[in-house]
Amino acid sequence: MDFLITQGLTQALAYAPDSPWFFLRYIDEKGLHLRVRFLLQEKDSQRLETAIYAALHDALNSLPLRPANLWTPLVSFRGNTPFPTHELPVHCERAEYEPETDVYGGETGIGIAEALFHQSSDIARAILLAEAGGGMTRKEFALPLMLAMLETFIPVARRSAFLESFSTFWLAGSADIGMIKNSFTDRAWELIDENSVLLSPQIRQDAQSAELVDRWQSALDQTRRNYERHCERYSDGLAKNLAFQFMHLMNNRLGLSTLDEAWLAVLLSKSLESGVIHASS
Repeated sequence: MDFLITQGLTQALAYAPDSPWFFLRYIDEKGLHLRVRFLLQEKDSQRLETAIYAALHDALNSLPLRPANLWTPLVSFRGNTPFPTHELPVHCERAEYEPETDVYGGETGIGIAEALFHQSSDIARAILLAEAGGGMTRKEFALPLMLAMLETFIPVARRSAFLESFSTFWLAGSADIGMIKNSFTDRAWELIDENSVLLSPQIRQDAQSAELVDRWQSALDQTRRNYERHCERYSDGLAKNLAFQFMHLMNNRLGLSTLDEAWLAVLLSKSLESGVIHASS
């Protein structure tokens, strides 16, 4: 999947360099999916759609030539298989975009959200490209990006509760939720007690990495301002939901599993509680 995002999308994006786009990953009974959306200009939409579809089809055909993916999940438990273990057909298909208007605050809200979808997709792809080139890894970006989201949309007093709820949501499908949550909590406190470095200082020391984190913070700030100024439905409740959705979507684009997300949320929650990580207001 990373190969399709870093290499497979290159030609498709070149056909429409000025068009907003975004992607997400998901798994269902049919296997692994990469969903890519382009907002094309009306006058060139048919020509560009044909060219983009062909480019994506060619990218799928190049999958057998892809290099080995060295990425491993942050968390794994025996018996947990996040990816299908059997071979499934590879294909490319068109589909109409169905915006989740109500989730993001109505017609005005979804337009604001889609602008962030584009930014987060572009930033996530840049992170994956940097990782593939031997730069900072997505693991090192995960907590700074989550922390930025938290600081932008969630008041200080509610951040730990938000993270606990976020973690519980992604573990809710497991019969072992209590055991997993306790295991995450114990491990988080162990890392804190060991004075482990949780936010890599290299993120700020490396110019490219710092620029990506700054772009993310800038995009979040602009998104919040746009909601406050233009979305009549904007409220504390919507802000909480937006933080949840946007945090998950960035993690998804980076290729983090929901188990990884749950672990990172617990780790960030305990780090904030202990003062190891200091969040701004």
